[in-house]
Amino acid sequence: MSAPGPRTHPTTDAPDGTDIRADVRAWLAGAPPIREMLGDLLTLRSLPASLVQNAALDMVETIVGSHPDVGRDRWVPDWDAIAGLASPVDSQLLHIPLVERDPAYAEVLDEIETVVYTLRRGDGPTVMLNGHVDVVPADADDWTGSPFVPHERDGLMIGRGAMDMKAGIVAAALAFRYLAETWSGPGTVLFAVVPEEETGGNGTLATMHRGYVPDAAVFTEPTDLQVVHRHVGIQAFDIDVTGRSGGMLRRSWGTSATPTIARIAVALDQLEQARTATAHRAGGYSDDDLPGFVNVTMTSGDWLATRAGHGHLEGLMGVLPDETQDQAEAALQEAVRRVAEPDGLPVTVRVRPGGHRGGELAADHPLVVAFADDLAASGCPGARTRAGTMVCDAKIVQGGGWAPSVVLGPVGGNLHSADEWVDLASVSMCVELVVRGVLRFLARPVTATR
Repeated sequence: MSAPGPRTHPTTDAPDGTDIRADVRAWLAGAPPIREMLGDLLTLRSLPASLVQNAALDMVETIVGSHPDVGRDRWVPDWDAIAGLASPVDSQLLHIPLVERDPAYAEVLDEIETVVYTLRRGDGPTVMLNGHVDVVPADADDWTGSPFVPHERDGLMIGRGAMDMKAGIVAAALAFRYLAETWSGPGTVLFAVVPEEETGGNGTLATMHRGYVPDAAVFTEPTDLQVVHRHVGIQAFDIDVTGRSGGMLRRSWGTSATPTIARIAVALDQLEQARTATAHRAGGYSDDDLPGFVNVTMTSGDWLATRAGHGHLEGLMGVLPDETQDQAEAALQEAVRRVAEPDGLPVTVRVRPGGHRGGELAADHPLVVAFADDLAASGCPGARTRAGTMVCDAKIVQGGGWAPSVVLGPVGGNLHSADEWVDLASVSMCVELVVRGVLRFLARPVTATR
């Protein structure tokens, strides 16, 4: 792949963008095969709390390549300073305290890096492409092969991180490189490659803290080549019930916390159903989507013949696009109070720091239109947009109030599960769609996006 100076290419010759897509397709034909680049990236066990994430940054850099007009800013974020970064919308602190959840971070945080590439071509809007290099752990016993030895079958690439989201990273890197080699401006394109998304998004938060605040952001997480413009937020919580530990043969010996914590778990399942129904009334979700999710784990007691003196429940809940974290917490507190109060046992509900609100763009927002209107002409299946239930860093940038954001990525399956896969042809299509969408958006004045 050569790195010539910018050349004129057809960005507006055809209303449906056919010419530019053909140009991207021809350009990709001269690039190393996507399967090879993705396969190499999938061999890296770039788990959270590991420095292998830095090795993944190195590998992405080889895809981006070297171009005289591209700036590279790679740094170790000041995680302590980022902890104090608040959303400009509601002053919510968005940082996730990582050392509290895993002591391993104490050993690696001083070395985990983030990188942002900058392509500036005169005055104009700024668009950021964003993707993360970390992946969730994999239990090899559940896979048909090794999770980190990727293999191809029937046009699918299988491996941990294939869907979430190393295929999207490859697509974004190639789209950025194409623009560096062909686009003449005006405007700026950023490409942020971040760690620690799976643990809550501190890598993307680091780019905001560094000053990389765009006019719009595009996350290439897997969306089956549909534009997701409604993002569900998330917050973690803990619920504790205090009983009285004692023998099980007399009422006076002990009062178990188990019935109360169990009733709370059932109430939270009902809360999930009610909140999901509320979200579905807004439209845009598939029947299978659970935007109002409330997912919990539960423990109670420590000895079978002794009444449980304590019950503990921890969970994650979705923050709907039209509500604040405080409103979501109020719904949680009320659901717990309603079932726990009659039992009379002490109950505490604590929402952990670092929650993220959701965010939504109208379907006719310029950013949505710039990307979604091209999909039908590209032969993409399904609706041009969908609400989606994914929880990704778009919620930080959009819901946090920094910039309007959409998600557009390849086709894949088995997210966070065994035999995770991505459709290789859809990765190429994603490059075309990202390039076309970026160029369409950059043709609009900044004032039209806010």
